[in-house]
Amino acid sequence: MNQYTNREMADIHYVYGKADGNTREAQRLYRGMFPGRQRPAKDTCFAVFQRTVRISNLEMEVLDTIEEHSEGATEFQASNATVCRMLHE
Repeated sequence: MNQYTNREMADIHYVYGKADGNTREAQRLYRGMFPGRQRPAKDTCFAVFQRTVRISNLEMEVLDTIEEHSEGATEFQASNATVCRMLHE
């Protein structure tokens, strides 16, 4: 996947949803809405959507784990390495 800014990925995700998951329609909408930008490949539209789903699932897993193991703790401590490993799994 090409390098996209967070804003561009948000826009790709938006048009993919607006196109109801139809990648060709998402490409057409994106080209119309952002004529000065490079049109994302078909695979990119779906990859951005999948990435969002994975991140959302990871956030829920982390929050569930914190809730399950809070035992009255007021903060959750994890090393930067642990957080990075969790985000890249």
